[in-house]
Amino acid sequence: MARKAGSTHVDSQSIFTTKKQIMNNQIKQINDNQVKQQMDQIETIWFKDHVATLQMIDHRITRIYWNKLGLKGFSIVYLIDENNLFVTGDLGEAIYSWSGKIDLHFLRNCELDYFKSKCKALSECNSKSMATLKCASHLIGLKMIDRQLNNQ
Repeated sequence: MARKAGSTHVDSQSIFTTKKQIMNNQIKQINDNQVKQQMDQIETIWFKDHVATLQMIDHRITRIYWNKLGLKGFSIVYLIDENNLFVTGDLGEAIYSWSGKIDLHFLRNCELDYFKSKCKALSECNSKSMATLKCASHLIGLKMIDRQLNNQ
């Protein structure tokens, strides 16, 4: 079939690809909104009454135990070892790594996407938004710990 002059041809594959991209963007937006809501809950509900116990193991290693006194749920242990952060606890395990030395103040100032990009290993997650949520819980805890320790 000959095309008329000035008409444009749109193939079904490009329409499908465009619709798929739009759908993926909408799903990502929903997931991002859900993660944001979950992050708010992490700070206001999960970690509301948590207390940080800071221990300098040696000149290189800082151990932070983050939990609600008398409650085992949502407990996290952070180990900062020069340029690495090791996290273990009820909300999953992870290893984060930077090229330079880190401390609690440095971590407090990290944005979630940057912090998540430094994750080298994360306990099993069945979705991308769950992985983001685990990283977010680790970062939110660190930010709250830093605020708590600086208010003492």
